Amino acid sequence: MRNGQNRNLLKKVGTLVVLGVLVASLIGCSSTPTYEPDEQSTASLAQEINDAVNGLFDSIEKSLEGKEIDYAPYLVQVETPKIVHKEYSDYIVGSYKNTSTVTFDYVEVTFAVYDKAGNQIDTDNAVITDLLPGNTWKYEEYLFVDNAYKVEVIKVDVRVYSSD
Repeated sequence: MRNGQNRNLLKKVGTLVVLGVLVASLIGCSSTPTYEPDEQSTASLAQEINDAVNGLFDSIEKSLEGKEIDYAPYLVQVETPKIVHKEYSDYIVGSYKNTSTVTFDYVEVTFAVYDKAGNQIDTDNAVITDLLPGNTWKYEEYLFVDNAYKVEVIKVDVRVYSSD
């Protein structure tokens, strides 16, 4: 989730928790005379709860400032990369899915390419920008080498530039 969405969700959850505690405490006091708050008391209590929740989330945001979120675990490999031999050239093909709730502004997957003897003969990469949440990216990366036999992923870079 983006920071704004996180803040709104945390506010709602926090407000529900505080209200739940308040209701539970009122129910627990059922042996005492019933208290009927007037409109002004209710509004004042609601404002106090809102201020407390906002203060809590402000402190959480401050503690998270400057910390990067690692989005790579949310880029899930759907199809393992493999070498496909076509009539005039070879390609690396495969696919990844964005399982997060944010758009990945930039994704780069780096591959090591090996020949039949197991020698690394190339390093290549596939790039996509603006991979939307829930979408699957099917890549087909042209190889500039002959005799490609095997490929493996050696690095995955996922970047989100804006959290709003």
